[in-house]
Amino acid sequence: MGNVVDLQSEREARDPHVDGLAHCGACGYQWHTVVPAGVTVGLECAECGSMRGMLTHPVDNIGDRNRWECKCGNQLFFVTEDSIICHQCGLEHSEE
Repeated sequence: MGNVVDLQSEREARDPHVDGLAHCGACGYQWHTVVPAGVTVGLECAECGSMRGMLTHPVDNIGDRNRWECKCGNQLFFVTEDSIICHQCGLEHSEE
């Protein structure tokens, strides 16, 4: 008999995924999810259907660089010409 290949391992090696807790920036619902590696935002909320779901503890390679964090604990922001707004609670932050 020839070599036996574990197809599941082969698929995972080509298409890595991460799993973890997600939450919705619109309604606050939390759920466990599995997403392709690198996808951290724009998840469909299982409760309200909005596309404001995001990984609660995203995996990234930011290293030792400082990162902004809102008072609510969120680290994702909308940045416009006039403001920096927390994705989760909507608090407006200044650049300073």
